[in-house]
Amino acid sequence: MVNVNEIDENYIIKHSHDLSSNSKIVKLVSDVSQATKVESVSSENITLAAGAAGTTGKIRLTYAPIMDSIGGSIGYYNGATESDSSLIVTSAALAVGQLPLVNGNTETEIYAALTNGTFSVDYTKGIIYYKKGTTGTTGTVNYKYTGQEIDLSASSLSIGDVTSNSQNIATEATLGTVNTNLGTIETDIEATNKILTDGTQIAQAYGVYNATEPTLTDGDKAPLQLDSKGKLYVNSGASGVSGGGLSLYVLDSGNTLGHGAITYTSGSTCTITGNPFTLSANLISKLDRIDNTGKLVATYTLADTAMTISSNVLSVSGMSAAATDTFVLYIMGSERTNDISTDAQKTISLVNVWNRYTDAETLVTAQDLTDTYADYGAVIDMRGYTHLRVGIVLDVNDSTDITLKALGLNEADGIDEFEIEGGTTQAIPHTADAKYSYEFDVKGSPFVQLQAKAETVGATAGDLTVYITKQFKN
Repeated sequence: MVNVNEIDENYIIKHSHDLSSNSKIVKLVSDVSQATKVESVSSENITLAAGAAGTTGKIRLTYAPIMDSIGGSIGYYNGATESDSSLIVTSAALAVGQLPLVNGNTETEIYAALTNGTFSVDYTKGIIYYKKGTTGTTGTVNYKYTGQEIDLSASSLSIGDVTSNSQNIATEATLGTVNTNLGTIETDIEATNKILTDGTQIAQAYGVYNATEPTLTDGDKAPLQLDSKGKLYVNSGASGVSGGGLSLYVLDSGNTLGHGAITYTSGSTCTITGNPFTLSANLISKLDRIDNTGKLVATYTLADTAMTISSNVLSVSGMSAAATDTFVLYIMGSERTNDISTDAQKTISLVNVWNRYTDAETLVTAQDLTDTYADYGAVIDMRGYTHLRVGIVLDVNDSTDITLKALGLNEADGIDEFEIEGGTTQAIPHTADAKYSYEFDVKGSPFVQLQAKAETVGATAGDLTVYITKQFKN
């Protein structure tokens, strides 16, 4: 065996024609034309072969060669007092430590030289040979390796179609000179792109239309999605509203823009009236609260505040409004379309009139009965609907002679409440706790208020939980 440190020019000349020798002479060359970058690997996982103490095996690290402690040259280990290595092996099965690797030994000879719990390292190839001291199979290694820093200079680098998440993206661009040293990218974009007065080019952003929507998982990246007409596709989440057809609506106390009005109800709620579509809280952009001096005192967004809308009542978590406060609500909704014959906004129902209904919603929860009629829940917007189904959960307690009725209103905040033609008062059986369902024909009333009472409240008042569903029937 030849010690690499003994190889010099005379040795090469002397042995270059020695055909009887099986030795292979390698001339070490240092390429100084490229910069070398030292990289550190921390906590790379290693897996040892399963088995009892004395089991042998080998591991190839991700990078090779393994460098010395400063990354200046290939590491070595000739003994505890003669070594320079960046390698740190952490494994209970190899806790005894490292032994020198004898160059030229076969794997059988290498394993024979090891004792239980030890390992030897081929630094050039990045291989660890081991003999386990326990049944453990796991461990980690830290080490250094080197790579090359490469400068890329390309003229006329052309990029074709790019695929992202199984979707094709037309790049519509040919990259020109790329010079990473200067940190600049000169791009030859289509003439349709904007060119600023200082000569700067702004690349257009492109989306893609897919007849079948792509399925993404958390963290996936994908191009902007377009609908078949080239509009940006927007999915609102829980409401299911989608498509480029979303418009911003602005509601204030005076219905200034004709988008609807929003007024104080309580410290944490506001009542919305005159809105041209069913509102969805997850489409709220923001809510501004303004005091009686005209000063903006608070802005609420879904990013920092929980907000819900039920029966046109907006509830804002943590809001402490005063009765003199006014509000401005910014919310996305169905795109406003224009009838050119009348220059009027059009609202088009997307469901058949014989099958139009709303999902059930909770109006009130466990509200105690009194001996006079009391409102149960907020005013219900029945515009576009003919019938109101009311689900009652009765906890009767000591109350008797319980009745429920629906009153019609002309406006959501109207003072006058009207008895509806044909009678809309329902007696609720009260002999035991139970659940009942009633249907009210509202006879064209645009708004409805539910009320209930018990002729005798009793020592412990009964209470009602009320659910509603609005329906359209011909």
